[in-house]
Amino acid sequence: MRRFSNDAAMGTSHLYSMTISFVPSGSEDLGSSRVRVYSLVRALARKGVRADIGPRLDSDIVVIQKGVAEQTLHYVAEVKRRGKSVIYDADDVGATLALFGGKDLIRRMCQAADLVTTDTAGHREQLMRDFQCRNVEVIPNPIDYDPSCPVETQVAEAQPLRVVWFGNAGNFPMIQPFVDMLTALPDARFVVIMNAFAKDLIYKTYPSVEFIPWARNDFLAHLRNCHLSCFFHDQSETARHKSNNKMIASIHWGVPAIVSNSAEYERTARECGVADAVFSDHRSLHETIERFRPAEARRRYLQIAQPIVWQRYAPDVVAEIFMNVLRKLLQSRSG
Repeated sequence: MRRFSNDAAMGTSHLYSMTISFVPSGSEDLGSSRVRVYSLVRALARKGVRADIGPRLDSDIVVIQKGVAEQTLHYVAEVKRRGKSVIYDADDVGATLALFGGKDLIRRMCQAADLVTTDTAGHREQLMRDFQCRNVEVIPNPIDYDPSCPVETQVAEAQPLRVVWFGNAGNFPMIQPFVDMLTALPDARFVVIMNAFAKDLIYKTYPSVEFIPWARNDFLAHLRNCHLSCFFHDQSETARHKSNNKMIASIHWGVPAIVSNSAEYERTARECGVADAVFSDHRSLHETIERFRPAEARRRYLQIAQPIVWQRYAPDVVAEIFMNVLRKLLQSRSG
């Protein structure tokens, strides 16, 4: 087996001389691949780390992102036979993660990997419990849509107030209990940006919703045409430890986010100094929306939260967190 120096400085030197290959679950149109592979690869390249996309046998470190098949395990076995390191990255748990290969294949992947990474502390606990993972590190999601610098936002008066939810159609059931209330808000418009195939379902079930089909090239323009975003995590096993990804993206791109009281949303709201943006039920959701209806309240929110989001979740910041995890892995293999 290949040996590495256990000296911290030497570990850093080794890292810059290595090649890392990422094997994503999908294209950049898949949100988790976009933030946990493509954005990360570009950020690593800016730091001088050689990272590419696709399965290779000559790379020093291979990162498998979520999807597992039998051929994936054969590839991983060959990588390890050559003395290289394998990381398995899973930012989902439970039934949602099982969609990416099935529980048995994912369990075998977790056991084969030298390290498992995930996006939240709650997911870390669940992966350790469900798949007996011994070594799991948390690497947060970077701000989505690959920003290169902070953005300056002009906060406009809202007439009507445009409240937006965006996400994968599979997550829409979490907001359904609130849709009637959101569409009934006075002097407001509820906007949903979601997979194009859901258009007929939305129009037939919720004709008062303004539906915009998601497309990567025009999403930010549609988002920034809204005044508030609203995100929900229910208390199901699959949802309750989901990440703050949508929240930090919305804040960074200039749309204050109000969020349900799940673990990551509450933690992030406190971290960003906007704890009053958290709601727990229909009544508090309505109160929170009205709290941030005035332009000045939204301006203050962004002045407080945007710098903190950039400081903690900029792609280059997350790339440094990833590099520190790699350093620990290389040092552990030298022992």
